[in-house]
Amino acid sequence: MHPSALHHVELCVANGRKIVSYFTDKLGFSLRARRDTLLSSQWVVGSKKSIFVVTERKNFYQEQSVPFLYFSPPVRHVDTVFNVALEVKNLESVTDRMQKVGGKLFHPVTEVEDKRGKVRYSIVGSCCGNIVHTLLDKSQYMGPFLPTFTCASEDEKIQGEEPITHIDHLTYVCYPGESPGIIKWYQDCLGMQKFKTNPTEDLKEGLVIKDGVGMRLRVIDYWPCAESGVCNSNPDGMDESSLKIVIAESLPGIENSHIGAFLSGHGGPGLQHIGLSTPDITSCVDDMIRKQVAFRTPPAAYYRNERKKEEIQAAGYDIHEFQRLGILIDSEADTSTEKHDNKFLLQIFTLPLFKEETFFMEVVQRQGARGFGAGNVTALARSIEEERQIMNKKTAQI
Repeated sequence: MHPSALHHVELCVANGRKIVSYFTDKLGFSLRARRDTLLSSQWVVGSKKSIFVVTERKNFYQEQSVPFLYFSPPVRHVDTVFNVALEVKNLESVTDRMQKVGGKLFHPVTEVEDKRGKVRYSIVGSCCGNIVHTLLDKSQYMGPFLPTFTCASEDEKIQGEEPITHIDHLTYVCYPGESPGIIKWYQDCLGMQKFKTNPTEDLKEGLVIKDGVGMRLRVIDYWPCAESGVCNSNPDGMDESSLKIVIAESLPGIENSHIGAFLSGHGGPGLQHIGLSTPDITSCVDDMIRKQVAFRTPPAAYYRNERKKEEIQAAGYDIHEFQRLGILIDSEADTSTEKHDNKFLLQIFTLPLFKEETFFMEVVQRQGARGFGAGNVTALARSIEEERQIMNKKTAQI
């Protein structure tokens, strides 16, 4: 694994085996490593450069020093995605900067080694909810993951098809007005910068989506000229070495239903969903549906929209196939006045993984597009609202 900004993402859940099964049996990930301690059982699952650690907590309040391990007590005991582990260029410098701008130090710079070499790391709380960052210096380590983790045994080993190449983006959810402060924190700590989601966006205001959605999106990405911060082998690319964070909030005075559901179920801001990149979304999603991955169903009117029909055809796909699979499409400049420029973002969203509706996955294929179109976000919001209306009707009939 070559050095990249995003090393892995960690989930803390009540039933680790259930979530591991979701990754391996349904998403096609492979089980790569394991670790058991008095505090937790952990599984490392991966698909190409997309790596997740699934942690099942054993004794929540027991204090014990375990390498790379930290639990942030949530407001409620809910399943959550809480640790975004990053490889950094200068561990001490980044750790100090995060502390100086309000990040809580949970673990000081420490060295851990095994026969494959040594890793230096620290753990610092972010400025957004319960998200923490394990900061890693792996420049002197040749192992497949991290010291103290062991490769899965022959009895446990699972080799998936690994259709996902890397993590495309992370999406945080916060309260209205909080995203500028979060962006400033990542600018100061990691040298990241604001990023236009489409050519017409006002960089200061972000992508404002009204149209019954009531949401604002702001995106931060690498700053290629940064002398320190996250590692990045290809700062101009949108590949596995890129780190993109989308920050979503409701517009002031307008309640967005799925943002509100996250904040309520999660007990505050945090990481709401993760975009997984694939080079062939139709075959990937078709296979996942056969394995019973539950995706959100777009409104039927979406595929009757003439603009969407045109975009699907221009991207080289059949509209009936897209409708059968439920895939969404947006052109790079998706406005009511501009035509597409043959750069497309293809997306589909899963149903929540946890009962509190605090986390879901997204499968993404980019055909030249770098941003995050408003059309797909609008379709997602409307599908969620349709689901809620159906559930309310069912509840009223009981």
